[in-house]
Amino acid sequence: MDSRLNQIADHYGLSAQLDILQEECAELIQAVSKFRRTQNSDIVEEIADVYIMLNQVVYLLNKNVETVDVEEFVACWMEKKIRRQLERINADTVIANPQNEGEWKEDAFNIICPFCGMTIDDEVRYLYPDNFDLNFCPNCGKKLRWKGGEE
Repeated sequence: MDSRLNQIADHYGLSAQLDILQEECAELIQAVSKFRRTQNSDIVEEIADVYIMLNQVVYLLNKNVETVDVEEFVACWMEKKIRRQLERINADTVIANPQNEGEWKEDAFNIICPFCGMTIDDEVRYLYPDNFDLNFCPNCGKKLRWKGGEE
């Protein structure tokens, strides 16, 4: 990241930069709406503002969270989400039934993907509940529908 952005981030701190990030995201939303209506907006400038603030917030989070490399963690989530979306586009729906072999396996503490074997433990699901849509494996992106259940 540009060292000038680090200097700015250090000057204002995490709380202030989170507020500014939120404001910049709102401005980008408005620019996108205007672009859809008129094909004429400051969308590129607002994208730049959001990029700048995201870089600062990631830098500040890395300074404040000792146990996780936030940039690496974000890159990992991006990879998983990209892979999952591509699988959604390309893959057929697999109908799963928890009583049959080859479908979601569950023990007392974990859910195990039947396709790639990824284990999602209760602690991770508790810490990051919004990141786990159990109709899709976050690792391999396979789409599942529980037989007789709701998607």
